[in-house]
Order: sequence, then C-alpha cells, then structure tokens
Amino acid sequence: MPGLPGPSGQTGRNFFRLSAVRITAAVSPSDPRVCAFTLDRSVSDRSVVCRAAAQAAGSPLFEELFKLPGVVQVWADGPRVTVARGEDTDWKSFAGAVGAALRSALQSARPPVAAAVPANATGGDLAADVERVLAEEINPSLAGHGGRAELDGLEGRVARIRFVGGCQGGGADGLTSLPVNLSAFRYLRFWAKAGVEGNPVRFRVEIKSNAGTASTPIGGLTAAWEPYAVDMSAFAPAQLDKTSVKEVTIVFEKAVVQSQGGALQGVVYFDDFEFAR
Repeated sequence: MPGLPGPSGQTGRNFFRLSAVRITAAVSPSDPRVCAFTLDRSVSDRSVVCRAAAQAAGSPLFEELFKLPGVVQVWADGPRVTVARGEDTDWKSFAGAVGAALRSALQSARPPVAAAVPANATGGDLAADVERVLAEEINPSLAGHGGRAELDGLEGRVARIRFVGGCQGGGADGLTSLPVNLSAFRYLRFWAKAGVEGNPVRFRVEIKSNAGTASTPIGGLTAAWEPYAVDMSAFAPAQLDKTSVKEVTIVFEKAVVQSQGGALQGVVYFDDFEFAR
C-alpha cells in the first residue's frame, strides 16, 4: 500500500491507505500494537472504549472488530477508530481485516456504536471501581510519602484524580510502590491527552530504580487520546535496573512546556498504564 503523508507531512511504513474504502490508517509511532483508522464519516457521537467482547454486544463496530484475532481494545471517537492488539503487529498485513470489519459494521441496520454501551464487561460501577483501586493499590504506597490520591469526580468514563499531601507540588505526581522486578517486561504503555488545545504539550516519564532515574521525553500531546510507550530496554543498566523499579513519575517542566508552546496550567488525562512484554 502506498505511503500517505502523516501529521507532519512525512510518509513511511506507519502511514498507508486501505484501497477501495475511504479509510486511512496510522500506526502509533510509539506502540506497534496500536493503529488508528480514520473513516470518511462519524461512527460515534461520543468517545467510547470497548475492552472486551462481552462489552461489544449491541454495537456492530465492536462486535466485528472483536471477532478478529488478538484484538484487546477498540476506541471509537467520531470518525476515528483506534484498534489495539495484544502483541506487536504488522498492520499492513492486518489492516485489510480491520477494513473489512469496519465495512461490515457500517452496512448493518443498527448504529455502529450502541447508545448505551455497558460500562465494562462485568457491568461494574466506575466510581466504586476507582475508589477500590485507590484504597487497595495506590494509597498504601503513597502513604509512605505522606500523601494520598482521591477521586475528584467523573467526566463520562474519565476519572479525575487529585493528589494531596506529599504527592503534590513541582508539577510532578508519582505513583510509588516497593521495589518490584520488571525484568520480564519491555514496555511501559499508557494513553494520554490534553484537556483542550493549549495545555502542556510535552512531559517526561521518569522510572526510578536502585540504579537511579531513567527519563524519556514525550511530546506532541493534543486534545485527542493517543497511545504512548516507553521502551525500557533502551536504557543502559546504569540508568535503569528493571529488577528494582520503585517509582514511575510524570514530570512537567516549566521551561520545557513554555518552549513547546504549551500552557503552564491546564488538564492532562492519563489512562491504562501497564507494563507489557
């Protein structure tokens, strides 16, 4: 498939067109498991994430895509459908199957995305789930730093978290735990977006271990959800000891934010942090 100009006008293996259908596809430059497909029409009037086949019932778009092997998440937002698989993918080979699934979904008499998509595969309550995770998994580790995280509110399916006590200040909030062995994992993956255009557009991810602090910059943050990945194998052993990871921190630096044209105050959303092979 011929290369198409990307967001900055570049062409290459990460950008290609699906022939015979008006769909363009762009592979995430930082996460080979993820590819965003942009259609010539809207498939959903709101942002909806489907993370399981059980959640897909009633939505032809999700039903068709979850029939494909390896699909673990589908994100529909307007004309854009972002598909994630559980392993690195040759999207030029797999894109044809995704295109066929999208065409099949659009031919259905039903709306591509149902008006009421289950909150999650088990039908649980989001606020209760967030409160449980904070109480059982996050706050015990933050307590050692004199801080805690609280649910500040919900915006649709997005949870707004407030860090208080020792966790706030300096424009950086860290999620800390006892040293853990992550030698079996290669990537730290997550999704992020700015609340509106003009928010911070650049930040750093710091991973602290007994060897010190490994740091990598992340740029190009926009108001659209995008997947990001930090390749931990790229750090030298003197920077990161994956057998003793203690902390992951998101850092916003004033000088860097200003130099990139971002605002010093605003909202940045993060979701689906995970360590992956």
